[in-house]
Amino acid sequence: MNYTSVQLMGRLTRDVDVRATGKGNVASFTVAVNKSFKNAAGERQEYTSFFECAAFGATGQVIAQNFSKGRPIFVDGELKQERWMTDGVKHARIKVIVNQFQFIDRKDESPSQPPQNIEDELPFS
Repeated sequence: MNYTSVQLMGRLTRDVDVRATGKGNVASFTVAVNKSFKNAAGERQEYTSFFECAAFGATGQVIAQNFSKGRPIFVDGELKQERWMTDGVKHARIKVIVNQFQFIDRKDESPSQPPQNIEDELPFS
C-alpha cells in the first residue's frame, strides 16, 4: 500500500493562476510557510519554505475566487512528483495536489491590513 499526505498552513506568495486543461481548470499557487527555532546559541532564527500547489475542479475555483497574494490558507493534500527533460537535462519537482483547504483569516482582520507572521497565529510556536 502506498500513501502520501501533506498539510500546510502559510500565505500565498502570488495571486492564484487559473489555466484550462483538457480535463478542466487547474488553480496554481505557491504557499510560503515560515518556521522559527532557536539555534545552539539560543538565538531565534527563521527560514521560509515555498510549496507549489495545484487545485482542480470546484476546489480550484473557490480558491481562485477567494484567495490572493498574502492571504493565509490551510491546505490538505497529497504530494506528486513531476519529471521531465529539457535539452537532455532531467528535471523534477514535487507539487502539492490540494484535496481540501480552509480559510484561516482571523475574524477581526480586514483585507486592507498588512499580513502578519503566521507564527503569531500558531498555538505551538
